[in-house]
Amino acid sequence: MARAERTIYRLLKQNFTQEELTIHFSPSAVEIAWAEQLTRNLKLCLLINLKVFQYLGYFPSHNDIPAPILTHVQTQQKAKKTVPITYKDLGTLYRHRQLIRDYLQI
Repeated sequence: MARAERTIYRLLKQNFTQEELTIHFSPSAVEIAWAEQLTRNLKLCLLINLKVFQYLGYFPSHNDIPAPILTHVQTQQKAKKTVPITYKDLGTLYRHRQLIRDYLQI
């Protein structure tokens, strides 16, 4: 089997510069408004999945998203550290993924 770095799929590195985080993972005002219309408690999860999908072109496992990305979006949204950034229910995860596909018209 080919090593991951030799595939055509883009991968998430573990360390991003602040500039890279800002460029690739900062939600726009339109994206924030969209997420606020759809959810309240898991807005961060929805935005994180949206930005990671836009960067990679696919949905990685939520456990594979590096902490700097999670922290960056959390900080951008001025969310408390107690706000959940993981899914407890797979149904919600799948619903969010479909919402993202619809939003991006994929």
